[in-house]
Amino acid sequence: MWVAPQLFVWYLFPEYLLRSGYSILAVGTLYTLAEIFALPATYLVGRVFNRLPLRTGLILVDAVEGVAYGLYAFATGIRAKIFLVTGRVVETLASTLYPLYGAFEQHVYPREAYERALAWHMALPQLSMMLSYPVLGFCFGRLWTSPEHTRMAFLAFALLSLPSMVYIRLTFPSLDVRSRLEQPAWRWTFRDFGFFLAVDGLLWTALNLMPGMILLYYVKEVLHGGLFELSLLVSFAGGISLLASAASLRIPTRRGFHVIAGTVGAYAGFAFFMALTPSWGWVVLAYLVRAFADTLAFPFYRAWLFRVVPPERSPEFMATRATLQRLIGWGTPVLAGALAQRSPALPYGTSVMLLGLTGVLLWLGKRKRLFRDQSAPSIS
Repeated sequence: MWVAPQLFVWYLFPEYLLRSGYSILAVGTLYTLAEIFALPATYLVGRVFNRLPLRTGLILVDAVEGVAYGLYAFATGIRAKIFLVTGRVVETLASTLYPLYGAFEQHVYPREAYERALAWHMALPQLSMMLSYPVLGFCFGRLWTSPEHTRMAFLAFALLSLPSMVYIRLTFPSLDVRSRLEQPAWRWTFRDFGFFLAVDGLLWTALNLMPGMILLYYVKEVLHGGLFELSLLVSFAGGISLLASAASLRIPTRRGFHVIAGTVGAYAGFAFFMALTPSWGWVVLAYLVRAFADTLAFPFYRAWLFRVVPPERSPEFMATRATLQRLIGWGTPVLAGALAQRSPALPYGTSVMLLGLTGVLLWLGKRKRLFRDQSAPSIS
């Protein structure tokens, strides 16, 4: 929950680049270059942490992100471009460790209560963002808008990584290799793994064409707003997400497929509305519907993943999944930036088509019984 305000950097950094004179295409290119540098590390992380304590990886996430934010803070003068590019690469390297969060959760959450645990997992950060983002957006979108102010914010976020690292070290279980479950060797089958990765890849591509930097650019160019207006939009979405978390607790586990399919439809509806460049009111409504569906589906989608992969191989599988996402990430940020430079609505229109394909794949998978019942026992 305390980490959620730090995620504001995801919007503050592209805003800083746009204010500094970079085009949206240049921003997308920078993100793509960082993904290329990080790709080899992603799968290696999963292999390494099959043998190392998962807690160590979570501490490293905060440590490496702190270094990245520090590089942003000192990106001035002739060294500015070098520090910004290096910082973005370092921050992306930190994200190669994100799969360890999923592996950690799979071990600490009880298998019979994945959905309930994951619902709470979403609710608390959303509450934190709902309370903190309007304040941060007002401060850095209206009050403190100079490059110096933004760099001070990056430095503050870097320093906040230190207490987070201490907290994880003192309170989280180690989860070394000896404490994990021993199960039979991992066997790949398309039914268990391939269908999930196919759906996940299509969905990731569609969502990667409309990330935070594209939403920020859309708000600036189409709606003539800025960082503060965007922060309000994300904050409102946090409130809606709290309602969705509560609703997800009341949905039977066996309805997981319907929730996931409905969320893909909500994503497509959101992208379709954004492609039409509607007024602020419609944008807010569409974004809130997307946020509600996204949070509603998260426990069921993550539980599907948890039940697909054996726990003792979860670091490797999570890293494999992340590696595929990185491969997709090679091209999508620069493609999104190029599309947005032609028209801020184009990334959303492209996403509509990809989400339609995702829906068709889900439907075919359900007919061929490739989607396993969420309440099923072990899939291995």
